[in-house]
Order: sequence, then C-alpha cells, then structure tokens
Amino acid sequence: MNAEKLIVRALTPVIALLFFHMGYEQATGSPAQLEDIILTELEGRTQLSVLLDEEVKYRLKYNKESNEISFRFPDASMPETFTALEYTDDLIESIKVYFDKESSDSVINLKFKQPGVTFHRSGDSESPQLTMEFRNSSKAIKVTGYTPKTLLERFKSKPREEEPEVEKTEEEALADLEKMAEETTAPEVKKGPTPEELAARFADTDKKYDDLETISGRDEYIELMKLMRVGKVEELKKAATMANDFVKKYPKSAYIERVYFTRSDAYYRLSKKDQKFVTEALATYNDAIARFPDSHLVEQAMIRKGDMSRQQEFMLEALTEYGGLINHYPKSKYFVQAMLKRADIFIDQRKYSKAYNELEKILVLFPTHRAVQDVKYLIAESYYDRSKFDIAGKIFEEALKLWPTFPKTHPRTFLKIADTMYRTDAKEKALEMWLSIINLFPMSMEGRQSTLRVADLYIERKQRGKAAKLLEALIRRFPKSDRAALATLRLASLGAQYPHLLKNSAVFDYAAFKSPIKTFDEIYKKDPKKFGVDSLLRKGKALRAQKRYLASIVAYKELLRLYPSTRMSDQVFELVRENFLRLIEMYHSQDGFFMALLTYYNNFDPFLRSITEPDILVTIADSYNAMTLYDRAIDYYQLADSLDKEGEFKEKTAFNIAVAALKSGHNDTSTLMFTDFLKRFPKGEHSLSARHLLGNALYKKGKTAEAATEWRLAMELDPSSPLNSKTAYTLGRLYKKQGAYTLAIDAFYKALDTYNPELKTDVTPDYLKDSYYNIADSYYMDENYPVAIREARNFKEDFSDDSRLSWMDYIISASLEKTNREDMAEVKLKELSEKDDRAIIGRVASAKLKTFKWKKENPDLFTY
Repeated sequence: MNAEKLIVRALTPVIALLFFHMGYEQATGSPAQLEDIILTELEGRTQLSVLLDEEVKYRLKYNKESNEISFRFPDASMPETFTALEYTDDLIESIKVYFDKESSDSVINLKFKQPGVTFHRSGDSESPQLTMEFRNSSKAIKVTGYTPKTLLERFKSKPREEEPEVEKTEEEALADLEKMAEETTAPEVKKGPTPEELAARFADTDKKYDDLETISGRDEYIELMKLMRVGKVEELKKAATMANDFVKKYPKSAYIERVYFTRSDAYYRLSKKDQKFVTEALATYNDAIARFPDSHLVEQAMIRKGDMSRQQEFMLEALTEYGGLINHYPKSKYFVQAMLKRADIFIDQRKYSKAYNELEKILVLFPTHRAVQDVKYLIAESYYDRSKFDIAGKIFEEALKLWPTFPKTHPRTFLKIADTMYRTDAKEKALEMWLSIINLFPMSMEGRQSTLRVADLYIERKQRGKAAKLLEALIRRFPKSDRAALATLRLASLGAQYPHLLKNSAVFDYAAFKSPIKTFDEIYKKDPKKFGVDSLLRKGKALRAQKRYLASIVAYKELLRLYPSTRMSDQVFELVRENFLRLIEMYHSQDGFFMALLTYYNNFDPFLRSITEPDILVTIADSYNAMTLYDRAIDYYQLADSLDKEGEFKEKTAFNIAVAALKSGHNDTSTLMFTDFLKRFPKGEHSLSARHLLGNALYKKGKTAEAATEWRLAMELDPSSPLNSKTAYTLGRLYKKQGAYTLAIDAFYKALDTYNPELKTDVTPDYLKDSYYNIADSYYMDENYPVAIREARNFKEDFSDDSRLSWMDYIISASLEKTNREDMAEVKLKELSEKDDRAIIGRVASAKLKTFKWKKENPDLFTY
C-alpha cells in the first residue's frame, strides 16, 4: 500500500506538468482576438465595451496619481488600426491602445479629466464581452451614524466591580447546594395528543385544503410561471399548451384571470420568433379581454394587440387598438406610448399632419414626461421623411441642445440627423456623425448604412480609391448582410466607370470591381425584391458608361417591366430618355440617319415627346435633312433656334434652314436667307459655304451673272477651300453654256486642281469626270483641234467604261479632218460607224464617211 502511494506521488507532478504544457500549447496556438473597442457617452457616465472572440482574463490597474486606468489582455492580439483610436468626452481625456511586445499583451489605457472616478463591470461576467462603466464621484461619501472612533468608545466595556467573597460554614454551604438541586429539578410534563389524535383532529381541515388546492391548480400555475420565466421557444410553447389545459381544467381557479393573459403573453412572445403565432396571440387576447374587461392587464393586452397588428401591417386595426387604449384608459401608463405609436404609423403612412397633431398633444399634455425627448426627435424625423430637410435640421439642432446624448442610444435617429446634415450641405458634420455611428454601433444596420454613406461621400469627392477600400472592408466583414450586397453594387459601379482605378491585390477582394456586369446580374438573382431596382439601375448606368446604349436601354426597360413603381420615378425616366438621346447622337455621328429617326419615332411617347435640348433637336433636324425630308428639317431647326437661349446654335440653325430651303426648291426664300445670313455672320464658320450656296440659289433663279460673281468671290476669299472644286465645275458649265469656252476651260481645270478629298479614294466623283469631258468638248467647240484631240484621247484612256466615248471618237475624227488628216479621220469614222451603227453618232459617222467618199469622187468641186 505504501509503495502504491509513493508511485502516485511520483507521477502526479509529471502528469500535472504534461497537462499544463498541453494547455499552454493550445492557448499559444490560438490567441484571443480583440474584435472591437466601443466608447459610449451616456447620461452621467461613460461606457467602455471590448468585444473579444473568446473569454480572456484581463488585468486591471488604476493609478490615482496619474488619474489613469489600464486593462491588459494577456496573449490577445488586435488589429493595428486600433492604435489610431481617439476619444474624448466630459469624463475621459484620452484613450491609448497598443500592443506590448515584451509581454504579448493588448493594452487599453484611459486617462480621466479629473480625479474621483468610480467604475464597475456591467453585463454578463461570463460573456467574452467586457463592459465597464465609469462615473464621476468627486463628492465625498458621508455615512450617517457612528464613526469607527465613536463605535470604539461606544462598545468599550467598563471595568466591573468585583463583589467581596463571604466565608460560609459547612452547614450553610450544604444548604445552598440542596436549594440549587431543588431549583434545577425538571418540572412535570403534561402528556399531549399523539400523532394519530392530531391527524384525526385536522382531517376535515386537510381535506378542505386539499380540495381547494386541487380546484385552484396552484401547482400547475407555479409550473406555468416557471416556464414563462425561462422564456425560450420550447418553454413558451409548453406554457401556451399548459395555459390552454389550465383554462379548461380550472375554470373557477383564483388564478384563472392571470392564466388567461399569461397564455396570450406566451403566444405574443412566440410571435416575435415566428409570425404563425400572431393569430393565436390576437385570438387569446380577445378572449382574455372579453372574459375580464375590468382587469388591470387589459391595458398591456391592448398595446400588444396594436403592436402585432402593426407587425402584420394591419395599420387600421393597430390604430384602433392604440386609440381604444387612449380613449378608455387616459391614466394608463401606456397612454403616451400608444400616442407615440399612433404618430409613428401616421409617419409611415405619410400622414404627417396627423402625426404632428399626436406628437403636439404629448408636448402639451405631458411637458415633463420622459417621452418628450422622443417626441421632439420624432417631429424632426417626420419632416425628414417628407424631405423637408431644412425644417428637420432646425428641430434636430434644438433637440440636440436639450438632449445631446439621445442619438447615441438611438442609432436610427442618429443616422437621420447625419443624413439631414448632408442634405443641408453640412457635409463635414455629416461625415463626422456617420463615423461616430460606425464607431458606436459597428454591428448594427445603421453602422453599416453609415459606412455606405461615407463611401458615397468619398466617391462624390473623387476619393474613389478610398471609397473602394471602405466598401471592400464592409463586404468582407458582413458578407451575408443586405448592406454588403449594396456595397458590392457600388464597388461594381466604380469598376464599370473607372476600370483602371484599382490594381490586382492578394489581400483585398475586388472581384465585383473587375466584373461589374456579372456582379449586377448575381446580386439581382440573389434577391430580386430587395436588390432588383438598384441592380438594374446600376447595370444600365454601367452599360451606358461603356457606350452600349441599346443594352443599357434594355436593362432600363426590364426595370420598368418588372418594377411598375419605377415608372413614376423621375430618375428612371431621365436615365432611359438620356440613353435614347445618346443613341440618336451615336447614329447621327455614324451617318445612320434613318436609325436615328427610327429611334426617335419608336420612343417618341413617352420618353422623347418633349425634347428641349437644342443640340438634340439639331441632330434630329440633320437626320431629316439627310433623308431629304427638308420641310421637317426646317421645322426642327426653327424649334432648336427658339429654344437656344444661349445662342450656341444660332449660326448653324440659320445656315441649315437656308440649305434645306434651297434643297427643297424654295430658291427665292433661300436667296434671301443666305443674303441675311452673310449680313448676320460675315465671318462665321459657315459664311464661305453660304456664299457658294448663294451662287447656286441665284443660278437656279436664272441670275447667272450674279451667281458667277458670288462664286468667283467665294473662291477668291479662300483659294484652298474644298468647296471651290464643285463651284468651279458649276461655273465652267455656265461659261460653256454661254459660249465662253476659254473661261469654261479655265473653270474646269480649276475644279480639277482644287479637288482635295478628306479621304483618299479610287472612285472619282462624277463631276470631276464630267470636267475632263467638258475640257475636251470645250477645246473642240473653241476650234482648238490639236488640244481637243489630246484631251479626248486622255479621257478615253482614263475612263474606258464611260458611255460618252463615242463622242470623244467623233471629236477626234472631226478634229483630224479639221487639221487636214482626212485619212486618219476616215479610219476613225469607219470604226465609229461600225461600233455604233444604230446610235445617232454612228449614223453621223456613216454620213461623214459618205461625204469623204463623194469628195474623193468629185475632187474638182473641192479646189482651194
């Protein structure tokens, strides 16, 4: 036995050391992590919350001399960003967070502004969250009653005076002993009833008590209350079942009233977990109120019935319940609460005047009630919800002066205040508030929403890289939240508009940025009801940024089809309309005039009905002009001119109206328009073109001299103008028609010399080919036969497929004849007669050949 004890004693330290080593390895292998540090200024105190991923023992040290307190978390890591944390309020002067490399501790150090700060831990002591509260207790604590000094004096015993001993004889001593024996002898005890006798005596009473207890259901009632106290889902279900059984089993119990309402309370609490219990809760509350209309529990039942009706979006029923409570129980502790809830419903229904009336009643009837601050902020929120941000801002400022800490415990209100600051151009203050919300409520919906707001502000300020990192952090931290989906949409929009903003990263996830269109589709499929509108809107904008206007329009039309409410949205209407306008511009720029007009007509109603942009109207007019619909073109040019308040398109519209009038055959009108145009814009962009076209208009009117003058003046003003070539050709035709062949030849050569196409091409314009033809013909008509032969041969060589080659052959043969080369002329005429024997020129050639033959047969007749 002793040997076994020795073995156990020897192994115990070894086993302990082994287990210690294993525990140490496990602890060092997975250190704790500080997830968040939150400081909140509350009424009369400051609260520090440290969120950890697991429970960690911390060490606290308070230094009265330096007025500082430090918290050390052994072997706990933390993000490096915590070291930049700053905070100050009425109690705390500063905070310092750092990692002690020597001890591997994360340290939080708070410095107070004044001495005498008390602190205690609040919340669950077993939770991984550490919550400390600090208060200022600079006043000395006074305890009424005795001080330690007076207590000591009070209880200090005085020395007792000892009585002198009296000597007694032996007989006296024996007598005293006998007396003491008599006094200590036990008195005679009377016999009481036996247990059997007692049971028989109280049998009737016990039976009555047992019967009463059975009727009352006291044990079941106690068990029911225990289940309600636990409050978990399964216990609440059991409680509801037990209450139903109790009502049937003990209808006359003293607890029956309480059980009726407890049953409803169980269903009410279950309804917060699962909507299917709402019906049972409402039905049982109605039963309880009908059975016990005078119960003090009716008021709470009515407020809860209103809450559940509101939860089910039965707003009329909710208003009725709250109104009934207000009317029948004016002294109820739920009275103000019911008024606030009615006002809240009116705000949700956009019945702001009714909401305002309810809130004003609270201010008048209960000016000192603690809910007054809620009312003041709710009034401001009602103006915020109506987009009356200026009024909301003023009321928020008044409320903040009276209750500055209220928003710090009401994140929804805090967010609305920050949004109001932004809407009223106090953007720096808004940014500060959003950052405070992120710091105070990092895990809440408002905290995430504020992160989105900050990112939007960064994008607005063109700090797009900063915004992208913030959005990526939100997505990474709350990957399954709705706000993460919205952040993903924003990141994708940045990728669509600024694809080169971010580089590839091994640390950050920028998948949404790299594939924006794919991301929009994925988020849409994730939850079309929540994210459909935003996804399709952003997809349309992204496609437009990529100049994929048709695809963008398809996305917007899908949005309008799937979400009918967006049809009334000015934003969606303008986006669709803008895409159609850009599409028209794109078609116009690519000479797709028909498609531009088709897009305009197909989407005229409702998107393009009221176009007031002069540039778009000019584009549509240009398309009509190009499609030879000149009268419609003139109408749109005139409309554009009437809406051009800045005068940006005055010259262009005046010029194009004159051009359209000329093309439509209104020569007199166009002449007047071009003349007026040259007076209004003598050095304008289109003044030279106007002078060329004025010559054309005069020519069509038959005023050839004035036309020639305008053409010559136009060519002299800018000899290198590309317009000169066509004008010179037209002038050449005029001179040739008038028989001024030399001037005509010069003009045709000028047409050839000044031709300078913007794009080099192998295709020669018809008027240039005609210039070559007219040069040969004019030389022939001017009797310059040698040059006529040369130019005719050049034309045949350059334009071998031209239909007028026969005439060039005739010019050659006739010119040869005129230059006494009749043999050569005869050969040419013979070829011409054989080739075009049915054409007029062929018959003329045949006649000429006969003439040559007759001349040869009768030479005497042709002596010179």
